[in-house]
Amino acid sequence: MYNIKILNKIQEAELLYSLQLLVPEEIYKKYKIPGQYGVFSPEKNDSIYLAFSNAPLKKEPILEILVKNEGKNAQEILSLKPNDVLNLSDIQGKGFNLDRLKNQSIEAFAMGSGIAPIRALIQSILEGLISVKTFKLWMCAFTKNHVPYKNEFIFWKSIFPVELVLDQEHPYKNVIDVLKESKDDYSEKRVLWIGSKQFGIDLWNVLQQKGLSKENFLTNYENP
Repeated sequence: MYNIKILNKIQEAELLYSLQLLVPEEIYKKYKIPGQYGVFSPEKNDSIYLAFSNAPLKKEPILEILVKNEGKNAQEILSLKPNDVLNLSDIQGKGFNLDRLKNQSIEAFAMGSGIAPIRALIQSILEGLISVKTFKLWMCAFTKNHVPYKNEFIFWKSIFPVELVLDQEHPYKNVIDVLKESKDDYSEKRVLWIGSKQFGIDLWNVLQQKGLSKENFLTNYENP
């Protein structure tokens, strides 16, 4: 078990908070690939698994997480303040399959707090840690107030296409509705997704009809 110091805590959106953590070098070295996650152990509850939201392999051993204020584990973490200590028991997961992404056309789909590991991947791309052919981001949320990293979204939009799909704002369509109306061909694309299991199933059901192969439908954990 590692005691890690909270450096900063910011409310990024409705129910979503980003935390910046100072981590011992020996555990930080295990974070090598975007999509990996930490196993955090609040004192009063069971472990919670949170994907890191910043790129790995930095000189400073700092990790960032995005926490949704939902459930006892998350609420205990969010009760902490800067300079408080949080328990990290391990860094786990294989992360995104970078070999399948290199020099490819990628579309990434994030549901709510699922933007966290995709943000880590975007940072890795922008920093030259991985080269891709094209990149497009789909961000799915209820309203604009539920979208974190707003300033970064403005920056990202100046570099690559970003589709913000807000299913509780006009025109009241979710990403599945939008994709069904699209004529895009996915036969040569790599698709990353982060969200609920049902979100992944619904995405797969529509994208396979547009040519996407199962091996190119990727996440940072077991596919549905």
